[in-house]
Amino acid sequence: MSTLRARTLAAMTVAALVSSGCAEVITRSTIEIMPRTDATPVVIGPPGGQIDARGVEARWAQDGDRLSLTLAENRTCLSVRHVPVVRIERVDRKTAGGAMWFEYGLGAGALALGLSGLIVPERFSQASVTLDGQTVQDRSTGYRIGGIFTAIGGILLTAAVVDTVRTRNEVVYTDAYRRDVGGSIQCRDPRVPLQAQTVEFLVDEWSTVEPTDDEGTVRFLLPAPEDLPEAARAVIEATAKWDADMTEAKAKADADAEAKAKADAEEAKTKSKKRRRTKKTAEPEPEPEPVSEPGAELGPRPEPLVVKGVLRIDSARALAVDFVVPYESEGASGHSGQMVVEPSPAVDPSPRPKAKRKASGPKP
Repeated sequence: MSTLRARTLAAMTVAALVSSGCAEVITRSTIEIMPRTDATPVVIGPPGGQIDARGVEARWAQDGDRLSLTLAENRTCLSVRHVPVVRIERVDRKTAGGAMWFEYGLGAGALALGLSGLIVPERFSQASVTLDGQTVQDRSTGYRIGGIFTAIGGILLTAAVVDTVRTRNEVVYTDAYRRDVGGSIQCRDPRVPLQAQTVEFLVDEWSTVEPTDDEGTVRFLLPAPEDLPEAARAVIEATAKWDADMTEAKAKADADAEAKAKADAEEAKTKSKKRRRTKKTAEPEPEPEPVSEPGAELGPRPEPLVVKGVLRIDSARALAVDFVVPYESEGASGHSGQMVVEPSPAVDPSPRPKAKRKASGPKP
């Protein structure tokens, strides 16, 4: 009976050990900021200051199928004071539901039971009577049960010690600076060229990437006609058709004028011979018929179209840029513009350069 009871206790202890494991630790931190007297505050500005916001000013000029832009960065600054402080973080830890004390109690009980079985194995052993009436005590069962409970108690106590280490409270001291922001002041360099900045130019689904030089200048080859928006392609096709029709009309008008001049010359020669034979007074020359301009029926030449694009500086700054099509028109040479993006405090780092997509425009 005692052996059965011991085995039942061992099974319950193993189940408790498996279910408990390492206890859940609840952590709570409190932070306190204390001034430091052994360091001097760092003041930025005046003169100058810490850059607070960045804007962009863009000027561009078109020359046929090429667009040149000059980018400058406008800055606003703040007077900033960095005060030395000590950051004190107090970390309080504890196990959920007192699990650590449960491990200590269960481990101590299992260890005591196991040692008892090892010291007095007769308590967990069953005696048997031989045929000649002698009582024989088998102590192997007691030793076996004692060893099991001793091992279980050791494991539980080890887990309790680990949880004790995990739940130790600590205080962490860190030297830091508190940032006190003052008013707006004049920047040391309020306007500088946007140097070595990778910018992206987008027109509809077409895009290309180029870096700026030391002067903030960047040059783009504008998209080929097939990469332009549908409205721009329609204007280019209409202009090309008008030019072709006008060239044909002028050629036809020149041919008609040459034929008419020859006919008039022959007619004048014939009339001159008749006047000499008849010796009559010369008749007045008829008034010339009004001649219409060649291609007047075609109407005026289609007006050039201004196409809008987007110049992306970074993830927070972008501006609209325009150019004129067709590239061969007079308006496409010397077309210029300007745009300013006001300084913004939320400016992320510039995107990584992408693979350049070359634009196949007309050759200069």
